Amino acid sequence: MNPVGTAAAQQLALFDRAGVTEGVAEGAAEKVQDAAGLSDALLRLARDPAERARRGALGQALVERNRGTLQRLMALLEPLISGSPPP
Repeated sequence: MNPVGTAAAQQLALFDRAGVTEGVAEGAAEKVQDAAGLSDALLRLARDPAERARRGALGQALVERNRGTLQRLMALLEPLISGSPPP
């Protein structure tokens, strides 16, 4: 069994980096410190279909809420980038 492939197939969000505070705070992601922590987290989730489904739903909601964020940011920055006055 490939735990990373399984996690990806379940739309699971696990990260081993800083900057995922929103996903961690909402319970969609789990911050791990090292490879052993990642392995433990993946094995726990591999054994718990209900938790995988719960986290998957939370992760999907997080993605949907943030869809278009880059486009909105670029629209706000465009006047500054182009030298035009802001609206």
